[in-house]
Amino acid sequence: MPQISGKSFKIHIFIYLAGFVILALLIAFSALIATNRVYRDNIRQEIAILSKTLAQTVDRFFMQPEEYIKDVRNHINLIHTAPGTRDINCFIDDVLNIFSGFDSIYLLDPDGTVLDTWPFNSDLIGIDLSGQEYISTTVLEDQVYWSDSFLSQQTGLPTIALSLRSDQGILAAFYNLRELSNFVSVSFPDPDEFIAIIEGDGNIIGHTYPERVLLLENLGNMNSFRQARAGNSGISEDRYLDVKGLVSVHQAEHSGFYVMVFKSYSRIFGRMNLIYSLLLLLLLSVSLTFAVLVLILIHRVMRPIDDLIDKIAQVSSGSYDVAVHSRYSEFDELISSFKMMVNRIDERENDLRQSLTDKDTLLRELYHRTKNNMQIIAGLMSLYGRKYSQEAVSGFIEEIQTKIQAISLVHEKLYSTGNLSKIGLKEYIEDLIPLVVTSLSKGSGSIRYNLDIEDVNLLIDYAVPCGLILNELITNSVKYAFPDNADGEITIYAGIRDNMLDLQYSDSGTGFPESFDTGKIESLGLLLLSNIVRNQLRGEMDISSPGGVLYRIKIPLGFYSPRV
Repeated sequence: MPQISGKSFKIHIFIYLAGFVILALLIAFSALIATNRVYRDNIRQEIAILSKTLAQTVDRFFMQPEEYIKDVRNHINLIHTAPGTRDINCFIDDVLNIFSGFDSIYLLDPDGTVLDTWPFNSDLIGIDLSGQEYISTTVLEDQVYWSDSFLSQQTGLPTIALSLRSDQGILAAFYNLRELSNFVSVSFPDPDEFIAIIEGDGNIIGHTYPERVLLLENLGNMNSFRQARAGNSGISEDRYLDVKGLVSVHQAEHSGFYVMVFKSYSRIFGRMNLIYSLLLLLLLSVSLTFAVLVLILIHRVMRPIDDLIDKIAQVSSGSYDVAVHSRYSEFDELISSFKMMVNRIDERENDLRQSLTDKDTLLRELYHRTKNNMQIIAGLMSLYGRKYSQEAVSGFIEEIQTKIQAISLVHEKLYSTGNLSKIGLKEYIEDLIPLVVTSLSKGSGSIRYNLDIEDVNLLIDYAVPCGLILNELITNSVKYAFPDNADGEITIYAGIRDNMLDLQYSDSGTGFPESFDTGKIESLGLLLLSNIVRNQLRGEMDISSPGGVLYRIKIPLGFYSPRV
């Protein structure tokens, strides 16, 4: 069956399917990337909002003790300027009871000597605290001063001193920071996550885990904190105790402290990455399953088509006993039409085969009867030849008889071989020569025949003229080439070269007379020969006489074609 060039339906389906799966994966992957980006931005925004809100809360937290110490200062100043005002001890005791963040309040003279304490502690009266930083700084500034944190000798807790000038000297309040940790006391699922309130030097004064404050931990070496101190507050990636995290640091505007929110990178994005990986794996699994299902479906759909193609190939090779089945109703009509077509083709081929058989029989009978008729005519010619004694008439009848026998031999070969269009050239010439020689060589010498004939088949349209050509050539040689019963030799070559029949005939006889002009053929036999070769067969003929006679004949074989 010839190969038909074209595009494969299966390959087309596979390409479309692969394109669809790749497109779906790209869309899903892009969606995952976009979702991941939105998720990361939301996390960053949440952390930033949390740190900023806590920074504002810390400011509000430290604004309250400022207000209280200012009220205490104003009250002390009022007592000295307005006698009869409520006792200062009662007022400060009320402040300490109401605002539990204050551990104690000191009143110092301008030189830094303790004048009074609340609650009262006689051991502290008269102590010189002028060496403390908050004392010296307060003397120079007329505002509330916040000291760095330190561990109180009385409570052992992180404490900050608030101090400001009063009319009597300096008022100092010691504010413990245990309440500060309440703002950052958040339960995190990961112990590496925390919120910390940090001083300017990096010391922790409030932490999700208060023990970190007691350990006087310092976060000043973290890049995110250093950037915040440089004025670049925001979100960044940083490490704390070799744990990678997402960090947001904001400074409280009023108090100057920093709020740091540290979220574990692995917890925030690890779970998300795991979800993304699972989603991607699920998508790949679904795509692969879909592809397998589609390929199975294509295979099931293509199976009846492939079966139909195989059956068509069988029909094209001549086998019409085919059976096609399908599981799908959509193919039933196609298969039914195919079966009807095969049945019709089978019927028509049977009709054609019967017709060809009839024609073959008729043509064989025609060849057989033609041969018989030719033999009857040859017999009649022979009877008439014996009846008339004139040598010219007898010779003419013999020549006609040999020509009829040459034509009759062609039909006999066609009838006997079963090929109604062609005969074997070698066998035909080998059988033709004895017929011609037997009828013409009475009273002549011994003639030897050298044959070099290729075993090729020749159409009847070429075989009959070739038989007449050889008949005429042999007749001329037997009659004229060997006078006085001389012995002789005839050589015949026939073959096909470049789709040309190459026929060469020569004898060892006397040849043509010197006066013979090959360009002016006047002999009836040679005129018949020239007419057959040049006019009927569109060929070429060259005659020479190099000691005997030589005919070179070339006949093109493309003029006639098989008709049976």
